[in-house]
Amino acid sequence: MQKRKPYALKSLTDDPLPEMVDEAIDDVQQALLEESTEKLINSIRHQSARTSVICDRSKHKAAAQTFVEEDGIYCNDSDISVGTVIKRICLNNYHRYYDVDNSMRNMVKLGANGILDLSKEASIHEGLFSEDEFTRLKKQFKPCLVDDQSVLSKNNEELRKVEQLAKSELGEARALASRCAANLKGASSTLFDFYAA
Repeated sequence: MQKRKPYALKSLTDDPLPEMVDEAIDDVQQALLEESTEKLINSIRHQSARTSVICDRSKHKAAAQTFVEEDGIYCNDSDISVGTVIKRICLNNYHRYYDVDNSMRNMVKLGANGILDLSKEASIHEGLFSEDEFTRLKKQFKPCLVDDQSVLSKNNEELRKVEQLAKSELGEARALASRCAANLKGASSTLFDFYAA
């Protein structure tokens, strides 16, 4: 997997633009997903090598089809959870990661972390569910940081401290962001979680 350059935090202005926040969140999310996917793939390879088992495609597909994620989120009358659906897509395609298109790579990355992408109008996961099911999921799990400038303005002073500290001591900046996230709730906590990662 190609290594990315470390993400450089952009400083927020007094009147932060939503595009900057969206870009920063997308970059952090992409980096975390790539790292998690790489760890999953390496873990599976290591486990396979350790047990000296060579799986043929039929055994691999059978294992993927029997995998069950215990997330408790179901669509309509399905007995297969949403997490199971996205994890099975990941397991069925991780071994072809470098041979598939970007959309499938993103599904592998998100599936490795049990993440259903509901953040954009055109989600890569939309085709995995009926239109009605996907609409219900989007209504049930609305994003918490959608165009909410008040969250940024309310936390701007602490965010500036984290960003300033990150310029000289990244580890300390992460620790400060983690402490801030622990003392907050909701969208404010989530905002600092991105810096703490």
